[in-house]
Amino acid sequence: MTITPPRELVQQWASLSNEMEGNEVWMQMATCAAQWGADQELEACCALMDEWGLDGSDLMECRRPKPRTGVHAG
Repeated sequence: MTITPPRELVQQWASLSNEMEGNEVWMQMATCAAQWGADQELEACCALMDEWGLDGSDLMECRRPKPRTGVHAG
């Protein structure tokens, strides 16, 4: 199975790298692609859990917790 990001998304990632040079650009692109692929896989797993009658949002919350804010964060 191959997961290929949409061309528009790749172009968006490339535009984020306009001020970078050489290997920094490739590292930024690779990081964006890896995160996108991991997010796609997680969303698929959560959807499957939902189909099985389990709460996929619990898995999403564990794997992609929202940043804590406020005085008590950290």
